[in-house]
Amino acid sequence: MQYLNSSKLLTRYLFSKRTANYAQMRFSSKMSSDFVKVSPDVQDAVARGRAVVALESTILTHGLPIGTNLKAAKHLESLCDNCGVLGSTVGVIDGQLKVGLTEEELTFLCSGDPHLKKISRRDLPNVFANSQSGGTTVSSTLIGCHAASIPIFATGGLGGVHRHVEKSWDISADLEEISHTPVAVVCSGVKSILDIPKTLQFLETKGVNVVSFKSEYFPTFFSNSTEIKSPFKCQDLDELTRLLLFVRKSSLNSGLIIANPLPENLLVDSGMIEEAIQESIETADKLGISGKDFTPFVLDKVRKLTDGKSLQINLSLVENNVKLACELAKSYRQKMIKLRQKLNSCLQSSEDVLKKSPLVIGGINIDMTIKPTAQPSPASVPSEINLTLGGVGKNIAEALHYLKCNPNFISCVGNDPLGKLALETIPVGQENILISDTHPTSIYSLVLHPATSELLHGYAQSQIHHQISVDFVAKNEDLIKSSSVVVHDGNISPSASRQIFSICKQNKISLIFEPTDYAGCSNFAQVLAENPKVCKFITPNLKELIVLNDSIGQIMSNKRNDERFGKSTLQKAMQTDERVTDDNCLHLVAKNSEKALRVSDSILVSLGHLGIIVASENFSELEMTQLAESSQNRLEENTIGFYHFKVKKIDDAVSCSGAGDSFVAGFVSSFFQRKKNLSESVKFGLQCAKVALKTVEAVNPDIKRLST
Repeated sequence: MQYLNSSKLLTRYLFSKRTANYAQMRFSSKMSSDFVKVSPDVQDAVARGRAVVALESTILTHGLPIGTNLKAAKHLESLCDNCGVLGSTVGVIDGQLKVGLTEEELTFLCSGDPHLKKISRRDLPNVFANSQSGGTTVSSTLIGCHAASIPIFATGGLGGVHRHVEKSWDISADLEEISHTPVAVVCSGVKSILDIPKTLQFLETKGVNVVSFKSEYFPTFFSNSTEIKSPFKCQDLDELTRLLLFVRKSSLNSGLIIANPLPENLLVDSGMIEEAIQESIETADKLGISGKDFTPFVLDKVRKLTDGKSLQINLSLVENNVKLACELAKSYRQKMIKLRQKLNSCLQSSEDVLKKSPLVIGGINIDMTIKPTAQPSPASVPSEINLTLGGVGKNIAEALHYLKCNPNFISCVGNDPLGKLALETIPVGQENILISDTHPTSIYSLVLHPATSELLHGYAQSQIHHQISVDFVAKNEDLIKSSSVVVHDGNISPSASRQIFSICKQNKISLIFEPTDYAGCSNFAQVLAENPKVCKFITPNLKELIVLNDSIGQIMSNKRNDERFGKSTLQKAMQTDERVTDDNCLHLVAKNSEKALRVSDSILVSLGHLGIIVASENFSELEMTQLAESSQNRLEENTIGFYHFKVKKIDDAVSCSGAGDSFVAGFVSSFFQRKKNLSESVKFGLQCAKVALKTVEAVNPDIKRLST
């Protein structure tokens, strides 16, 4: 589409002030802050850029029989989960509009409690004031969607203009709400008990875009009518995604109705359905049933007259719509990632967007974090166990993304369910992630200290990282050359590492080496020794520093004996790490960094709760002055210096597993992207690490709130 090719239009397209102000006004309103509650899962998914689809709850409280409704609710959320999307059911519980229901809340809404309300936009003040509960219609679900920044909502059929509207003036609030809410509603058209032509005319008057997916005709809920032409047709998912992007980011402030025809296997005799509808409407008229009670009554009557066929079709069409909504949500997410990258390349003159982006080369893992909570029994150890997406390279890239550095990322995953989950979750571009058919996605198990949450043991299945081969690095040489800095973790093979060093050396690209395992550091010592001072920084912990330093020393003196030397060095590293304190850490780092400082300009040594020590052989006088003023302790001799940046103890730390990676990302963001000095950059990295301690996730999206 033409507007995507102009930087000026793209900037306006993504950052319309009118849209931003409108969304901010709606989200920060008193009703939103006091009466809309977004679940932690949904907040986290939206913050991380995961695909999310909202689901309404009136179908559960007033549309499906008891028993069937709860099974349907769980099935639809599970369907989303299987598609790699978070399904978020919206409902009102005790006077709060909740986006993302717990299992207990979902069960309550499906209980058949006679006090449960059918809640449209009009009803919200009453249910809020009286702390009532109920299912949300399309109109009230849209309010929750917009408050939670969910762009897509799947339902069965829309409300609309009722038949004989000239007598009743009964027009669903769904239509009015979607006319000023920029959310896509995936549905099976308008419920066939309504006046569909008048509904489409009303939507046209209100400026609502209506498209049918892969059809020229507008579906009529239970059937695919060939009598009513749709205003517009979208032929494929890519076209639908582009349309949603414009709806979300333009200043029109109106929604999008995506009419999804029924699959051929669900089609039934439309004449039989229409007869049942007419009879049900006549019965409702005779009984004087109207308003919000009309639709549930007629649908239930139609179900009985069709021997339950209409119910089965209803459930199937909702499932069909949820599937399309999930595919659209994933496509929209990928398109947004690419557009953000394109935007950054279009705004070269902006102070916050640099000409070059950082590149991270490293691993993606599925992390299993285990934290013992009680004394072990003979059978097992009671523990808190969490599964999260991790990997040093992935963590650094994700943190750089939240810090608005627009990172590129080279990595690999297996062509398996865990790899698929990783690709659907990572908020950075995936153009340079290799998908392997021969190796499974990496899994890393971490055992944390029950009191301090520091890492005690790690167990890895990570052979796939060696798929980042010399050839794969060579294919990405242009990307490496164009980077502001390359951060390379120790997951990949030494041969691929050697290739990265060579490209960075030839093109004078700053390089940071981030070790991932002290036992494996000796494998990279040869690469570092062969390429002295190519590394701008090495970022080890104390154990990793000791192994690197001793290994480099042995290589330089040509005395290395792999087996014997390796065992003694690892033993020394473990013993030294066990006795490190706030008082002796500077001396221990100074003692174990002489050889490492011959191959790297500087070293940033992570000491966990003791903070960071910055070491270098060639500090400038200005740098030494700045470091001396900012650090809490130091050792200095000529231009060699060791500076200790201490941190306050965090009593409520949840997990330390991603703190070091967040420190590196914060440091890179400040030093290389924002051009701050070394002292300021170390302190900013420590701020990012502190935020990382507050969540079980390896990277906390809240670091985006920090400012350099």
